[in-house]
Amino acid sequence: AKHLSLDAEKQEVATDALAQRVDDAIELVQALADDEDEDDDEDKDADAKD
Repeated sequence: AKHLSLDAEKQEVATDALAQRVDDAIELVQALADDEDEDDDEDKDADAKD
């Protein structure tokens, strides 16, 4: 039983680490998407000035 609980604990730690990586990846993708949206707005402003 002790061995099983140790494996379960390792699994939980691994799951938490993976979840954190996923959260970081989502934030990165959202940040990149926000940057692209800002670039699009700048392009529209430049077109309007022309």
